[in-house]
Amino acid sequence: MAHPHSADWTPSPVRPKNPIALVFLAAVAVVTVLGPLLALILRVPWDRFTEIATKASTLEALGLSLYAAVLSTLITLGLGIPLSLWLLQSRASGWFIRLLFVLPLAMPPVVAGLALTAAIGRRSYTSGVLDALGINIAFTFNGVVASHVFITLPFIIVSADSALRQINQEIIDSALSIGMSYRRVICHVILPTILPAVGTGAGLALARSLGEFGATLTFAGSLPGETRTLPLAIYLNREVDADIAYVQAALLIFIAIIVLCLSALPAVWRKRHKHRVSRNIGLDRQRLGELTGATTNPVGINVNGCHVEAGSTTAVVGANGAGKTTLMKAIAGRLGGAELDFFAASGHESVDKPRVIILTQNPALPPASTVLQAITMATRDTGRAEELLNAAGLSELKSVPVPALSGGQSRQVAIVRAIAASPEVLILDEPFAGLDSSIAAQWKAYFRSTSQQRTTLLVTHNGHDISSLSDYVMSVAAGKIVSYDKTTKLTSAPSTKFLATTLGLNALVARLSLNIGANALGSGSVQISCGQLSLTVGEKRIELSDEDLKANNGEKLQVLATWLPSDAWLKKGEAKETTAEENCWVGTITDISVPHPTVCDITVCTHGEQVKITVSPLDASELGLELDDEITWGVSADKLAVTSLAAEEHKD
Repeated sequence: MAHPHSADWTPSPVRPKNPIALVFLAAVAVVTVLGPLLALILRVPWDRFTEIATKASTLEALGLSLYAAVLSTLITLGLGIPLSLWLLQSRASGWFIRLLFVLPLAMPPVVAGLALTAAIGRRSYTSGVLDALGINIAFTFNGVVASHVFITLPFIIVSADSALRQINQEIIDSALSIGMSYRRVICHVILPTILPAVGTGAGLALARSLGEFGATLTFAGSLPGETRTLPLAIYLNREVDADIAYVQAALLIFIAIIVLCLSALPAVWRKRHKHRVSRNIGLDRQRLGELTGATTNPVGINVNGCHVEAGSTTAVVGANGAGKTTLMKAIAGRLGGAELDFFAASGHESVDKPRVIILTQNPALPPASTVLQAITMATRDTGRAEELLNAAGLSELKSVPVPALSGGQSRQVAIVRAIAASPEVLILDEPFAGLDSSIAAQWKAYFRSTSQQRTTLLVTHNGHDISSLSDYVMSVAAGKIVSYDKTTKLTSAPSTKFLATTLGLNALVARLSLNIGANALGSGSVQISCGQLSLTVGEKRIELSDEDLKANNGEKLQVLATWLPSDAWLKKGEAKETTAEENCWVGTITDISVPHPTVCDITVCTHGEQVKITVSPLDASELGLELDDEITWGVSADKLAVTSLAAEEHKD
């Protein structure tokens, strides 16, 4: 054995050892299944195999079995797949219907034959109608096929239904949003995705049909040349000539093995793709903008009383669980419950629902397609799809299967697919997450240059993206829009604590310590309190409207105090001498991080409030700052800003 550190050593996965009891039980299972089959093979008179296998009676029964099995399998495919697609949409009663359709698997074959006799036999409830139509089913070849369909249909339903339920619903919703009809989604997205599972189900159905005995005998009988399938012939021959029965049984087993192997081919052929490395060629923003411009003018949105301007980019912000995704899906038409209408950019008159495309954090690309095919689903034009990929710098990926894409590549392809449909409204949920910084910068530049082509809603937690990409900011909390205003205003006077922290500001929810009214701030500084922290704020830094002050009505007004981390100072050891216009406290360092070579962020806890102070790594080193150190920190009154707090957060 090579030494672990030798040049020819390669790592191998560590596999756990199976318990002895598990190995023993597995061996028993193998013997239980293969033992009888092996015993049967040993009893076959191989010297007479060719003679018996080529007898007219054997070939007649075999041909009848194969014909009935193939025909019944085709019928079950034609019935089972549509039924499974329907079950996919039947959320309330789907479980009960699924239970009913797998019942034939648990039903004794003789009982199945009796059920068919009662339903479509010669003296059944439907015999009058069948006789009038001249249709005979019982004790005919049609009866053989009918019994096989009844027994094998559950195999197709179970296989297709299980595969359908594993498809991410976002893949279907995404395909519908880019303009594909549900019929095209079924043909180009759903069916190719479930093909391996359907192939396995068809193989099982065919193999089961070849071996069907009880229902066939009960409902169709054993008429030579018409209903006597190979299993029936085996049953009859075992009392007359056992050698013939054993040869026919072996023949049936060999055919079943071949059928099952063929059914597994779709799953085997679907390779486990390795991620494809591609060069970052770069975006052609101008060409990409020409190819993705909206076919009509952008439209504005009125959602839950909030007026979103047409042709603008709105940053949607809020804490995790605030309801941002739910609200965006309501705008996209995937969920109900929102007061929603769209209006034209000129005149604000209402318009019919435009094309709204939402790109969630899940790229939701069709797993059975190549990159080019995925884009063509949106463009319906292979040539234009290729142009889009070229302009996006992704031409090297056009023939790559979707499963072989990396996370960043999938996200880029999803972006191209979304803009390829030229939507009037585009909703992007963290679109740049997982992208290299250089690639993300190129896509941000594209969206900046084409922002007026469409109305864009950008869900983001990135403060820089809010400032650089958006015209407006929408804050969401508890499923409601708590504020909506121009970015330039809200970045300087944030309305929620979450927005303030997202923008990189320190934020404290506080109350004015003084009972003030409109136009009565005085000439000096103002005291505000946040728990045990008392802050002094310069009058000029208080940005409260007359409405806010009038609403105070003699009560302590709840506000939001913010400041930049770089505006604060800290000192280790003795407290710094301060003036009346400077705030100073003692706190404990809870975290030290260096997000950038020139920046060191110190998190300090004072009376339960966490604040961030930014210093240079050199200063942090010189001060000898370590976790749990007690330090003195502060911020001058003229660096603090006080703004009104959104109503929803005020309630909280």
